[in-house]
Amino acid sequence: MNGIQFCFLGARQFIPILFFTLSVGVSTCWTQNVELKHFGIKEGLPHKHINDILIHSDGFIWLGTRNGLCRFDGYEFKSVDLPKRPAYMEGSIGPWVGGLSELSDGRILIKYLQHSRLAEFSKYLYDPISEMEISVDENELITNPKKSFNKMSILGSDSVIHSDRYGNQLMLIRKNKSIKAYLLPAIGGVHDISKAFDRASFFPPIAGENFTETFFYSLYNGLIQVRPEFSRFKNYLKSDGNPWDFGLACRVILPLNSDELLVSSQSSDPVILNLLSGKVSSLQFVKEKSGKAIYLKHIQGAVRLPSGDILLSPLFKKLVHVDMLNESAMEIEDSLFLNRHHMISIDDSTVLISGRGHHNNFIVATYQTSTRVFDVRLNDENIETTLSNSYLHLSQDHHVWIGHTDGLYYFNLDNNSIAREYIDKDRSKRPHKSSFEVYNLLSGKSILVLHENQDNKLFIGLDKGGLNILDVKTNEMAYVGKVEGLSDETVSGILPDEKGYWIATYSGLCHYDESTGLINKYFTENGLPHNEFNRFSFARNTEGQYFFGSMNGIVSFNPTEVLKSDERVKINLSEAQYYNKEGDYISTFNMTYLDDPVVIVPPFNRSCQFKFMLDDFVNSPGNSFFYRLEDVNSVMLEKRQTWKQNDNNRMIRFDYLPSGTYNLHVRGLSSTGVLSNTMKVGLIVKARFYETWWFISGLTFLILGVFYGYFRMKMQQVLRIERLRNKLSSDLHDDVGSLLSGVAYQMELLEYSVDEKRKPLVRRLAAASRKAMNQMRDVVWAIDMRSITCIDLVERIREFATNTLEPLDINFNVTIHDELASIVVPSEFRHDLLLICKEFLTNSMKHAHAKNISLSIERRKNRMSFLLQDDGIGMQKSLEQSTGQGLKNIRFRAEKMGAKIVFETNDGFSVQIELPNF
Repeated sequence: MNGIQFCFLGARQFIPILFFTLSVGVSTCWTQNVELKHFGIKEGLPHKHINDILIHSDGFIWLGTRNGLCRFDGYEFKSVDLPKRPAYMEGSIGPWVGGLSELSDGRILIKYLQHSRLAEFSKYLYDPISEMEISVDENELITNPKKSFNKMSILGSDSVIHSDRYGNQLMLIRKNKSIKAYLLPAIGGVHDISKAFDRASFFPPIAGENFTETFFYSLYNGLIQVRPEFSRFKNYLKSDGNPWDFGLACRVILPLNSDELLVSSQSSDPVILNLLSGKVSSLQFVKEKSGKAIYLKHIQGAVRLPSGDILLSPLFKKLVHVDMLNESAMEIEDSLFLNRHHMISIDDSTVLISGRGHHNNFIVATYQTSTRVFDVRLNDENIETTLSNSYLHLSQDHHVWIGHTDGLYYFNLDNNSIAREYIDKDRSKRPHKSSFEVYNLLSGKSILVLHENQDNKLFIGLDKGGLNILDVKTNEMAYVGKVEGLSDETVSGILPDEKGYWIATYSGLCHYDESTGLINKYFTENGLPHNEFNRFSFARNTEGQYFFGSMNGIVSFNPTEVLKSDERVKINLSEAQYYNKEGDYISTFNMTYLDDPVVIVPPFNRSCQFKFMLDDFVNSPGNSFFYRLEDVNSVMLEKRQTWKQNDNNRMIRFDYLPSGTYNLHVRGLSSTGVLSNTMKVGLIVKARFYETWWFISGLTFLILGVFYGYFRMKMQQVLRIERLRNKLSSDLHDDVGSLLSGVAYQMELLEYSVDEKRKPLVRRLAAASRKAMNQMRDVVWAIDMRSITCIDLVERIREFATNTLEPLDINFNVTIHDELASIVVPSEFRHDLLLICKEFLTNSMKHAHAKNISLSIERRKNRMSFLLQDDGIGMQKSLEQSTGQGLKNIRFRAEKMGAKIVFETNDGFSVQIELPNF
């Protein structure tokens, strides 16, 4: 059995030690319960017969079988693909591995059984990092010595002793084909664990780091895990029979001294429990006058008075004052309560009691123990009549927090008034007779337990609402539930310790570390009597022992021993995989043994998963894991992301991660409450080709090039049109214009040479030629791209006005702002605007008999305004003297341009045209 250090000493040297140990065992040994777990071929073992077990320094367990080498991480077995050689004994998937041991550099020395000679082995070195196997250099074995956590001493042919790294020993004695096993902790007595080796008839290979927690050995039918029940939890009043045959369903726990507890049950009389002996004595009293038993069932509250007496509060009956010294009790008359919910002491002589009155009203009253007088402090009818419980807690400023089935009150004892109320955040506020602040902050409706620490943070345990943490000073609320790692959403008890808070729930006991956000969870498999804990049923005594009452007795423990803060476990990456969509298979990265592994995910396969393990094998399925993913290249919240609880799932999966570089930080929490180191796994998600900088840059340049080419093409087209229009205007002006001028000149000459009868005809032809020439000049001007500004339009209008109005002594003024002079007027507007102005000037001259005409051009918001005015006889009289066709033409051209036109008569005639801004 290689991988274990042998010390071959003479049997006689150990005979005195052996007999001494056994003699001590006869007097001090007790039978220790053990839990066994079997792993076989169904669980993934390559062969049911294991020749050797190695606890490697990387935290994994290596197994040498008759069918090759495999690795165990506490969850799965992974077979190693070793080369097959004809000279070795072969299984179906690998050679017969006869022995394993670790060298100081982490490589594994493997001994293969040779086929030709069953007693001889061939040695090879296996490197877990590179997964390569090489032949052994014997000189290297000398310079690179073996490394082992376990040692084995042979005490003769029938006795061996195994030792772990903590000094615990496991003694095996073979007698009559059976194995007797004794566990000798480094601190403590001798424990008989022979039950774990009932089926063993020979000394099996054994490996483990701490034998008092767990160790492994092998028989012919697979791998056996042994867990001695050295629980840090101690149970009282527990039934170990049928799971439904509960022990004491604890309701209230009241420490009387360091050795005794007063415990009330769900439906029976309270008892006194002696913690040292475990003995229980019933607490029963009778009435002096009638001799009848005093009702002490359904105790909801118990208060220890300074005198040593106890005040008990049954749910449905009268208060009971118990004189512990004289072992007597008496009932206290009161007519306030129909039933009581909770009771606390607020000073040496005053007890505060909450409950329901005879009219379904909620009552809080003080009871003076010296005078036995009740005083109502709160009589609230606003709470729903279905109120079934409440909980009282003295605040840091000596007022009272009142939690009930309808929310939370902050009650001022000085003036007997509710100062604040907190209700379900999803519930609407209701009207109150009193005026106080109401906050919708709670994640549930019914409150089961309260605790306020010295930092003015109120811990609120709710029924199906998890744990709420209220900052009393700022009224900010934090929420802790199953998503954050709590074992259940119903919180029934809260007790603080030096490192955090113990949270009792309806499904397990939790320890919440507020500074780190980590939650340890404990269940029956960790030694608890039951997973469901009752409200009011928690306490701690002066010795620092914590007590929580469950549906099956009480659990007691010391927080320091349970949390084991002085130890650490190591976390390892067990497997890293990604899904290959193209090939429809899972690709595995061999990064397991690197300190800071880096995983590169291909661009089109962004679904990746990681499996982690802890080198604590006590209860691997009960280990918890926490993680956070940090985006290295991001400045967003991901870099400051809080830890996420992955519960007992060791696999962390990411789907469709954006391309980039990430750091995955992972840490674990063992089932025994030990926090591991933090492991960092680099994760590089490759970008798809269309996400790379070169592709994006190239595509950007291509798009810009297309836009530039399109823009350039449009510009070339516009330039061609402009050149064509300029050429056309020049040709019309030079050729047709000169032709029409010549015709008009010839007609004027002809007028002198014809008789008087034909002169009117020639004169009309000459006028028509001049008119045609003027209209052609307007067309030429409109299409000429060299006269496109607003000032060009004004000059053209001014030219027409000068030729038309000056002979008649009519003034024409133009007003245009300087910033509008250079504005380009679209060609489709220029001609129509010119004709409108000419029409207006002609109408003012011929029909309005105006003496002054003006044109004003200005910008109004998002429109251009052209205002034409004259001081003539007005529109009505003008229309009477004209055909009205000119105004129709003006309106038609304005509508053609999409302009708004307004005609007005006010000391003359005006036309206002508003065009869209250009």
